[in-house]
Amino acid sequence: MGSKRQSSKPPSSRVTASKNQEDPRLHFDAVHEMLCKMEEAGEYKKKSLEWQIMRRTGISKEKFLEHRNELIRLSEFFQLYDIDGNDSLSVDEVLPLLKHIGLEPYRSEETELVCKLLQTADVDGDDSLSFAEFLELMAKVREYQKQERDPSLIPHFKSLANGAHPPRLEIDKVDQALIAAGIVGKTRFEKDLQRKLVCDWDVDNSGDISFTEFSDICQCVQECLFCHRTEEIVKYATSLGIQRHRLSSYLWSFDKCDVSRSDGLSMTQIEKILYTVTVKPPKRAELEEMFNMCGIDHKALVPLEQYLQIIHVASDSNMSHDESDWDYKIDVTPIQSPASGKNNTVAEEKTFTLRDVPVQKLREILGLFMSGPLSEAEIKQLEAHEMMERIAGYLGVQSHSNLREEFAKPVENVRQLFAMCKFSAESK
Repeated sequence: MGSKRQSSKPPSSRVTASKNQEDPRLHFDAVHEMLCKMEEAGEYKKKSLEWQIMRRTGISKEKFLEHRNELIRLSEFFQLYDIDGNDSLSVDEVLPLLKHIGLEPYRSEETELVCKLLQTADVDGDDSLSFAEFLELMAKVREYQKQERDPSLIPHFKSLANGAHPPRLEIDKVDQALIAAGIVGKTRFEKDLQRKLVCDWDVDNSGDISFTEFSDICQCVQECLFCHRTEEIVKYATSLGIQRHRLSSYLWSFDKCDVSRSDGLSMTQIEKILYTVTVKPPKRAELEEMFNMCGIDHKALVPLEQYLQIIHVASDSNMSHDESDWDYKIDVTPIQSPASGKNNTVAEEKTFTLRDVPVQKLREILGLFMSGPLSEAEIKQLEAHEMMERIAGYLGVQSHSNLREEFAKPVENVRQLFAMCKFSAESK
């Protein structure tokens, strides 16, 4: 009766530190100090890389200071098109670069301009551009592009700018002005990249920009978006097994044929290209078979990713023409590999992974698992590697897994993969 009532409260789970034991939790000052050190380390690494570029390329100190805030990006851009890795750009390497930053070097009306730009930039006259000469070329290209673009940018700038004289545009409205001008990233990553470039531009924290600054932002955003898209093409070509020197030839052929700037080629155009880039070009019936094997409509315009896939298949001398099993009978039971982890039947065959699937087909396949208008909009925002990861998750494999080995019935091409995914999506 006189006993004390036991407390029903559970023992406290709060972390306490004894006098002789340090508190494991981080205080604000410790976190702030850690972030400052990380920022300092990042800035040191950036400056170190800038000096390395200066020493490696031999550019003058004046050029270094002039381009320092973009030196790393321009160096990466230069190396992206330096297919043979000799630290210079040949004419064949420069032309795709000029196209991918907005010029039309293969059109007759701009041929004279392109020749003049190259001659002006090629100071030593060796028919190639060093990195220093590349910087001169970029300055000339930017000057030309700004002269062509600025008149169309002025109305969009003025419609959103304040009433000051001269008018200025709030940094929060720059994205809106870029969209109105037709300069906008397509994927979520590209939009994030665009937003970061805009935010980083306001170095003085004034909160607004002049028209000249807005014009410079437009140029910078377009260059970065073009560079990113080209990087994605290079990654995709690499995943297919296309060597960089061959990729340069393939891109040159694609760009030269795409005179309408539709970003796609007909089967007839691709057939003509194959006669110039392959030793033994396929006949018309064989080419149609390749289109079917890759799940590509031969009556529609073929975008760049699918074009690369067709060219790669046509160039593969070991390509198997036995694709009679297109009406795929689904068996999605994963193979239980023996101790060796290999399936001897398919180990000797060429691998087929999600990386071999064209971007548009990845969207169609992912759409089988994600239905509805909201899902369709989300898929359009995804990068290729993000779509591959999601599809791999639905199938219970890795994005780099060889689909010939992962299932009891080997998946050997895009058409079979689509059929399997459709069956799998409908079964859930």
